[in-house]
Amino acid sequence: FWELAIPSPWSAVTQIADRLPGLMDCPDFLSQEEKDFVESIRQRFSEELTSREAEGKAYLCFFGSVAVARILGAVEGNVDKAHEWFQTLLRTLSDPKTEALVQDVLQRVADCKSEKRDGSILPHYDTVKAFFNVQLC
Repeated sequence: FWELAIPSPWSAVTQIADRLPGLMDCPDFLSQEEKDFVESIRQRFSEELTSREAEGKAYLCFFGSVAVARILGAVEGNVDKAHEWFQTLLRTLSDPKTEALVQDVLQRVADCKSEKRDGSILPHYDTVKAFFNVQLC
């Protein structure tokens, strides 16, 4: 049974956005290796990231420093694999259907009135609830 905490990626909710690091911020708790990797992603994919930022699609949950640093850990420190993984993420998120899903989830979270959000507001929750305990921060 996995527990998945998803940080809020929209800045319209200021009380949450104020707690989150900005897209370009690297928190002190990241290791130097992670910070270097985040910087390598920013340099290698600067055009795509700049474009996403201009379009309002540079979601912190995908492109924030902590999210990007976690990619390196997921591939056991292999920078080449991490770059491939990130490129696949960009390709996946460029699909209009994926973008529509992201926007749907962001709207559901924004519409949620309670302080504590859980995964029941997400699409397909009934299908995945046996496998993940999703808590939205």
